[in-house]
Amino acid sequence: MTNGFDPKQKKAGDLIQSADWNAAMDEIDRLGKTLQDIKQKATSFHGPLTIEDALKVKGNVGIGTDNPTAKLEVKGNLKLEFGEAVNEFSSDITLADNSNQAVPTELAVKTYVDKQVQGLQESFTSKKLEVSQSLKLGNGVEVAQFSNTISPSRDSSLVVVPTEQAIITYIKSTLEKFGLVSEIFFDLGNGVILEMQPIKAGSFLMGSPDNEFGRDADEGPQHQVNVPAFWMGKYQVTQQQWQAVASYKQVDRSLNAEPSKFKGESLPVEQVSWYEAKEFCARVNQKLEGQL
Repeated sequence: MTNGFDPKQKKAGDLIQSADWNAAMDEIDRLGKTLQDIKQKATSFHGPLTIEDALKVKGNVGIGTDNPTAKLEVKGNLKLEFGEAVNEFSSDITLADNSNQAVPTELAVKTYVDKQVQGLQESFTSKKLEVSQSLKLGNGVEVAQFSNTISPSRDSSLVVVPTEQAIITYIKSTLEKFGLVSEIFFDLGNGVILEMQPIKAGSFLMGSPDNEFGRDADEGPQHQVNVPAFWMGKYQVTQQQWQAVASYKQVDRSLNAEPSKFKGESLPVEQVSWYEAKEFCARVNQKLEGQL
């Protein structure tokens, strides 16, 4: 910006004419006055501005605003050399705008992530994980089903994983079928054990023949009775076992937890009715359902 001054390049040894010298001095005076006016009067600057070193500013700097409220306030988009132009530093902890022009604060990101993680933890601890098709972990085969039974007739093309109870039930039923189970121990609770033995299925003839001497009428007619396999206690029921079962959920009737006259945890229960014994068995069956 020379305002009519036309400087010419000089080499060492060239003469400087008085007209050139006077013109240079006039330009220096003009520039000095211009700088003085800028310091005293100027509120804005027009034209490109290049700053090679650090820029130190007292007070706030505004770009696109005359009244900045922060050290640097930009009204409009901010774009670096690469990437997106951004127009906001956001403190929204929900990231609801889902915008490529907003930069969330550190606290906003942390709060958002913490809430998402908390939601996942609650989902896995209080809800079920349902998979509509097959399930495959990092290694191994795809699983089509978790089953509570083991069925040899099931489609062999499906990969089915039996539950723990299904395995126990299948092994036990197979051993029973071949008569390989001699006895089993059931925990009634608090370390109280009930030892039982399997009784094989069988049949017998009930009643007396018509021509039997001294036969009463209510002893006939003779007929075949089929009894399915069942479990029977190996020993008499102790008072400790009775008390454990008496605390189970009632099936048909209440049970006196201490019916015996002769007290002792290891002594047998000697004073119970047929109905009470039936209730005892019903409660055991209900408690051990799937194990017997």
